[in-house]
Amino acid sequence: MWIAIVIVGLVVLGLAAYAALGRLGEMRPDAITDSPKGRVPDGQVDAEFMQGLVIPLRTNGYSPKQVDAFLDEVIAGTAGPAVDARFDVVRRGYDMTVVDDILDRVSAQEPGVAETPGPLFVDAAPSADPATDAAFRPVPETAVDDAEDIATPQRGLPEGTDRHA
Repeated sequence: MWIAIVIVGLVVLGLAAYAALGRLGEMRPDAITDSPKGRVPDGQVDAEFMQGLVIPLRTNGYSPKQVDAFLDEVIAGTAGPAVDARFDVVRRGYDMTVVDDILDRVSAQEPGVAETPGPLFVDAAPSADPATDAAFRPVPETAVDDAEDIATPQRGLPEGTDRHA
């Protein structure tokens, strides 16, 4: 009996080694998710949009009550700006990426929002001219002896101490 157990153990170890070498095939490079994707209709967020909207639930997500209340306000025209919308994260909540996509769509249809977004950051200072701005001037070679001096400054060492020791 013990011989059969040893043989089965050796066969299992052999199959494990064979699989570890990749001889039984490899996993797919693209991950397969079996979670529902939801359905976000095209067009503006209105009553017709809400009829076709399906937001999947996740283990952790945005509070369904708060999201539904906000979308009802959007349809009624009483909602504040979508960029200011904040929802609590709760267990068994709406998928955050789907809700964020809906908020982007709501934000795009708000009055005063341009069709194409502008730059995310605007530099308040005028553009610097490399020819006249000191920040663009090359550093003289005498200012830096070698890279080691920059990485390990000698400040605070007693006189006569070897910093390379």
